[in-house]
Amino acid sequence: MAAGAETAFPGPATLPAGAVLPEGVNMENYVEQIERSLLQSALGQTNGVQVRAADVLGISYRSFRHLMKKYEL
Repeated sequence: MAAGAETAFPGPATLPAGAVLPEGVNMENYVEQIERSLLQSALGQTNGVQVRAADVLGISYRSFRHLMKKYEL
């Protein structure tokens, strides 16, 4: 990727200002779903090459491995 260039990933739906969250929203689970999805997308985009997938996500390979282990991917 060129220096200064960033890939725009589609983000989760945003809530309008002042929106009331439903009871029982679990932020931890929500973040886990997003992280897992990003890992899987990056792996698909790089044909399973983990070093390249970490680069796509802008994280170190060590962090990538940690997340892969965390989510048992």
